[in-house]
Amino acid sequence: MSDIEKNLALCALYDFYGELLSEKKRAVFELCYWDDYSLSEAAEHTKTSRQAVRELLEHACVELESFEKALGMVKTFSALEELCAKCERALAAVKENGTGGDLPELEKYIAEIRKLVSPGRRGGEI
Repeated sequence: MSDIEKNLALCALYDFYGELLSEKKRAVFELCYWDDYSLSEAAEHTKTSRQAVRELLEHACVELESFEKALGMVKTFSALEELCAKCERALAAVKENGTGGDLPELEKYIAEIRKLVSPGRRGGEI
């Protein structure tokens, strides 16, 4: 896994589990991953040492990975996204072939699934 892929994976984990981290870990994670601060810049911003920032960031990443291992929400979300895309492709094929059937019902279900997996949703809302 490349560094970019690892960073994207950690940001996805943060989207789901960030609220479970301590305030200090959240702040350091956001500075380093979202705002692209270096460890030194984050240390200056948080008025702590570079080593403290590195340790907070390391612990935050370990915690995020352990939350996913225990709960699997990101994996489930990804599976739902894939399923939704397959449903949309199948629906497009049915529409293209001109068969009707239960298309309005299928469209309704896809819309409901999309609401559940929309990127803006957080934590207990899903």
